[in-house]
Amino acid sequence: MLPPRRFQIGKRSLTLKEWSSRSGIAPERIRERLKAGWALESAVWMKIRPQGMVPAGICPRCGINPMSKGYCRDCKREYRSDWIKRHASADDVSIRICCDCCAPKDSREFSPLRSYCKRCEKRRKRDWGLRSRYGVSLVEFEIRCKIQSNRCALCDVSFSVKRGNLDHDHASGVWRGVLCTPCNSALGWYERYRNTIAQYLATPTATRLLADPSSPCGLSPYRRNSFLGKCLKSRYGMTVNEFDRLRELQEDSCAICVQSFAEVRPNVDHDHATGLWRGLLCPHCNGALGWYERNKTGVVEYLDKCGCEKALEL
Repeated sequence: MLPPRRFQIGKRSLTLKEWSSRSGIAPERIRERLKAGWALESAVWMKIRPQGMVPAGICPRCGINPMSKGYCRDCKREYRSDWIKRHASADDVSIRICCDCCAPKDSREFSPLRSYCKRCEKRRKRDWGLRSRYGVSLVEFEIRCKIQSNRCALCDVSFSVKRGNLDHDHASGVWRGVLCTPCNSALGWYERYRNTIAQYLATPTATRLLADPSSPCGLSPYRRNSFLGKCLKSRYGMTVNEFDRLRELQEDSCAICVQSFAEVRPNVDHDHATGLWRGLLCPHCNGALGWYERNKTGVVEYLDKCGCEKALEL
């Protein structure tokens, strides 16, 4: 006697009689559907509805939309929203065990359709981000933060005020320490434009302007007496004529990153010690250069201590 034929759907391989007992459809009905050209999954699970027999490839729940892995997208979305409402109600509160920390917690501390609590899920995402970017686990990152007393290695700001970021050498990919968000961003800017910064601080655009004091074309009285002219005169002792000459000398772009002033607003850079203006920068370079001048000694010591390429003594 030959063994019964087995039909496979997904990972399950059962006989026609076993599929019939599971779905509640008679074996003769399943054979008729298979002979008519129905797909095996549709022949086993599709049931008769008020609108008639649901053909193959159509959602068995609504009988209208195309099927995608069991049901259509609208039915899946509706089922998910019903599940969330049913389990997120205040009356339905139970105790669940987190699969990560193995601690019993209130069901409201879990995200819908998740086996981890919200706190562990957040830590797992953070760990995955550190591993994929830098090859460092979250445990190693926390140990490094404890070594630094949960403070930035440059500005000494607590990480409870500003979030800690892992600083790494972009050339070698080796991570060096933990910095706050402003220091991490400004340090990357300094390493990208260090030669341009040294050249700009040594010979700012203002020296070229003062060396050639010839004025450009005449300006209208309205522009001389505008709000811009009053702000430049009161803050930096600069005239609108000199401001326009600086833009011409710098080809209407930032003196460091060469970003066009048609995209960003030009900022007047000045020496905070003497008050003398030096040139025009974009907002990002102006803020980052002020950060570098405040933390110049700390940047040099930090890069030397990490064994990286020495910073320029500006």
